[in-house]
Amino acid sequence: ELSWVYVIPEWRRMGIGSALVDQVLKRHVATKQRGRDVYALTLGSTISWYETQFGFAKEDQVPNAMAVELNVGKAITNIMGEELVCIRTTI
Repeated sequence: ELSWVYVIPEWRRMGIGSALVDQVLKRHVATKQRGRDVYALTLGSTISWYETQFGFAKEDQVPNAMAVELNVGKAITNIMGEELVCIRTTI
């Protein structure tokens, strides 16, 4: 499970966040989960990063296992003026 990826501003654009997500996706493949969907929750402002780097796309059908986390997260991110969204890719 990938909970949060946050790289402090002075360390961004060095491939750190990409390397972290890439390792999680490689682990997904190594554990024979190839062909199964990978879901994540992210801020709406970061969707394009996940799209271009890893092929994720916004997903309207949230898996039941993520529903509570999504709803709680939406309440928190709404206070921050952000949107929390579910994204999905298939490896």
